[in-house]
Amino acid sequence: MMPERRGMDPRPTPGTLPEMDLRRLIPSMFHRRVALLMAMFLVATLVLSAKLAWLTVARGADLRAQAEAKLVRQSWVPTHRGRILDRKGRVLAHDRAGYDVLVEYDVLSGRWQEAQARALARGAYSGDWRSLSDDERERLTALIRARLDEHVDAMWSRLGGELDTDPALLRARGEEIVTRVEAMHESITRARIQREVDTRRGQGLDNDAADMRRILELASQPIAEQRRAHAIVAGVDDKAGFRLLSLHAKRTRPPSSVSEAPDDWIPLMPGLVIESSTRRVYPYDQRVVDVDLSTFPPPLRREGSRSQTTPGEGCHLIGRMR
Repeated sequence: MMPERRGMDPRPTPGTLPEMDLRRLIPSMFHRRVALLMAMFLVATLVLSAKLAWLTVARGADLRAQAEAKLVRQSWVPTHRGRILDRKGRVLAHDRAGYDVLVEYDVLSGRWQEAQARALARGAYSGDWRSLSDDERERLTALIRARLDEHVDAMWSRLGGELDTDPALLRARGEEIVTRVEAMHESITRARIQREVDTRRGQGLDNDAADMRRILELASQPIAEQRRAHAIVAGVDDKAGFRLLSLHAKRTRPPSSVSEAPDDWIPLMPGLVIESSTRRVYPYDQRVVDVDLSTFPPPLRREGSRSQTTPGEGCHLIGRMR
């Protein structure tokens, strides 16, 4: 006989839940997760909204000004003014077009010659350069540097001939510029070092030898005057300006060069820059006046008259812009 099957016990076994409890539990868990996700989304939205409000309301004007400043490029351009006439139609002041002759500061200071000499020496002896000693490298560089100095001296002589000016006078002007710029750079370097040292002391930091070397290196960076060309002669006429422009484009083979390619040659007039310019001219700026000495006070009164040259009348009467 088959054993009699009894009905299953309706009580749940340990570790299980009734079917009705599972149906209640699953929706509640889903609702909690949805609420948690919504809360996280709400927090992220509030953070982004606060950041957006801070950028648009608190700093909106400043950021807008910075963005617009990058879209606008400002540069100084020479002004061109009209003529000034007197009641009789005579020209008292007018602009005269011309050219300014400038030379790069690296050529004036000799830095171009030094850098070019090292590059040419390395190129001329490229196969044996690594096997040469430091003294031999310096000797070869010094030889090429001497020839480059002669090339720059020839540039000054050619420039003086084109401008009908003594080359020694032009070279002296270049030396004056170097002296002035180097003194300016030294003064700015000292000010930079002092400012950096004071800043570090204010922050409670010590300035050891390594820090001072780093400060000196940063403070010795070139200034703007050491990166640009400086005027040697101003107000050159069109004829001389055109001749110098033609010389500016010419190149020549450098000393000790092993390359025949014109792209590797050096300028015939190293560092020469020709810029168009205008100069204010006062035709009646200098006058000769006859002074009657009998009209002077008794201690200075004399008989007769004296001719006196008075420069700068045009500037004093009409005025000038710098």
